[in-house]
Amino acid sequence: MYRVRRGMDKGEWIPALLREKLEQNWEDSKWKDKAAVNKRNRRSSNGPLHTCGSIPTIEHSKRLVKN
Repeated sequence: MYRVRRGMDKGEWIPALLREKLEQNWEDSKWKDKAAVNKRNRRSSNGPLHTCGSIPTIEHSKRLVKN
């Protein structure tokens, strides 16, 4: 997808309707903002920046004991 997005590959293997939708998404400001944040996060030397999402298994087990 990177190569298609950058114009290095014409993406002929992607169905035309899907390719058009992808191009619309890539032009959307929300997508561009998210891509910029992700790019900064990947270049960070502070380690993982993921701070939300699934909780650890030990936390699940503690909650089950409480209930």
